[in-house]
Amino acid sequence: MKFTPFNLTKAMLLRPFAYSALLSLLALAACKDDDIPAPGLPEATQTGQNTGGAKVDGTVWLPIQQFLLAGKPLEARYAKSSTGNELNLYFGRFPIEQDDPFNETSINLHVPDIRTAGTVLFNQPADPRLTTSNPAYATFTYGKPSPDQVLITGPTATGKLVVTRLDTIARVVAGTYEFRAQALSGTGSVNVTEGRFDLKY
Repeated sequence: MKFTPFNLTKAMLLRPFAYSALLSLLALAACKDDDIPAPGLPEATQTGQNTGGAKVDGTVWLPIQQFLLAGKPLEARYAKSSTGNELNLYFGRFPIEQDDPFNETSINLHVPDIRTAGTVLFNQPADPRLTTSNPAYATFTYGKPSPDQVLITGPTATGKLVVTRLDTIARVVAGTYEFRAQALSGTGSVNVTEGRFDLKY
């Protein structure tokens, strides 16, 4: 190949790019999975960013939905019901990776009547299979192996929800939560800490 001034200039311009690309590829190849920082919890904001997360037995747990035609990974519902102004918060974790230790798990928070920001205690007996007459409660559910294993708050497994913003004009609900839940049947338990959410409803 004959180098004309144009070709020579072009080759000189491309060489740094080639070196840069080669160095990037080498750096990526040298990276190990454990060099990639683990995802952290989102900030505890109050602006309707549709974020949430918690720690489950000390491990960061983030809602995710990676399956087509499936529901939202996090959702807030606030509406009038037979018990008052009912608030329901849902967070689901359904990643594609089947070896995820929290695959097919979910967190639910239920408050039968709340009208302003404040603290709600999870310390009363409840049964999520009942559609009415339940006090405030929280659950952590393992969806597999089937059937679902539901762990719930109660007098011996307590917790709390702190609603820091309940804005019926902007339709934003935000806050923090923590709870311990026990299996409806059996002896299993789970500790959920540092929970936070900032959702539009």
